[in-house]
Amino acid sequence: MKNSVLILLAWVAVAFAQRGRPPPPPPPARPKPTTPPVINGPLNLTFIISGKTIPSKDPASKVDAFVKVFAQTGSKDETRLGTTDVIQDDDNPTWLNVFWVIWKRGTGQKLRLVIRDNDRFARDEDVGEVVMNLDEYVSSGQDLKALLVGGGQIHVQGTQPFKFKLFARNIPHMDSFGGKSDPFVEVYWRQGIGADHLIATTAVINNEDNPDWVEVLEFANYRKGTQQLLYFKVYDHDGVTRNDFVGAQILDADSFVTKRQTVIVNLTTEEGKALPTNVPIGIVPA
Repeated sequence: MKNSVLILLAWVAVAFAQRGRPPPPPPPARPKPTTPPVINGPLNLTFIISGKTIPSKDPASKVDAFVKVFAQTGSKDETRLGTTDVIQDDDNPTWLNVFWVIWKRGTGQKLRLVIRDNDRFARDEDVGEVVMNLDEYVSSGQDLKALLVGGGQIHVQGTQPFKFKLFARNIPHMDSFGGKSDPFVEVYWRQGIGADHLIATTAVINNEDNPDWVEVLEFANYRKGTQQLLYFKVYDHDGVTRNDFVGAQILDADSFVTKRQTVIVNLTTEEGKALPTNVPIGIVPA
């Protein structure tokens, strides 16, 4: 009985002590889930095509595949976007050709891809075709696969092209008679330690040690996170003999796109060693 009275008195004391205090704040509201914005277009879609286990029509060799690319709107209207190169003897081809199409959601647009096996001595043979809904392709993050009826798979992946300009300084005089250089640049891309693929060659600027090339160059095959590198090779043009190699440099494409800042680096030998004098090349976002 004594303990009950003490508990009651304690409760009354706490109640009097809390009288007049503001009520405790309500618990924080849970954040509402965000819905990603719906893209309706129009968008300029750029994409490349690859294949997996493409069947060959020739039992003695692998397929020499190429793709005809068409854009469809509605049931009848069809536009040919182009044709890939032929990749010889490869049932897992990756075509480097970049295609583009203007897309707008809800217009019934489709891609029709016709895969053929090239034959140099007879008529090319049909391997199969796939039709992709462009709304579905965009909703997939521009990364969509489709199965061929006769076996194999076609993969369409979006690219994110970017543009840039070039300049160089202190180009050395390569001619034996001491005249100024006539510089130009060959621009390549590679994936990891893979093969080099030419993007573009700048114009030759005659008699100039500090060239600023006016061309806006575009890397249309860029895909973020795929270990792509840009490779620049600077030459001194010679109209009579072989062009003289000045220097080279490699640039990580992801880093350049992310920072979107002018990059200035010194040219090196093809083996990556320093040149006798500093010869900077600048890559400028355009």
